[in-house]
Amino acid sequence: MQHDQMTLKNGLETLFIDFPGSTSSSVQIWFKAGSALEAKKDEGIAHFLEHMFFKGTKTRPGAAIAHEVESFGGEVNAFTSFDYTCYYINS
Repeated sequence: MQHDQMTLKNGLETLFIDFPGSTSSSVQIWFKAGSALEAKKDEGIAHFLEHMFFKGTKTRPGAAIAHEVESFGGEVNAFTSFDYTCYYINS
């Protein structure tokens, strides 16, 4: 297993992991956003936004994005935990 960790010019922290011989891949985007970080008046907003992500955009409806990922055997999903929200595509 090989890995590279770097911070891009825009401040995005990245981690690339290579498993030689693997036939699967995963792309994950983690946000420091979960119930532990919400004010009382904002309870549930991280989970709500997780679901809104799958609605898509005006030019790329959510169903079109899922269909594209699923057309090559992938899955797109997300979860919200106590202190993080993760969006991912596995294939």
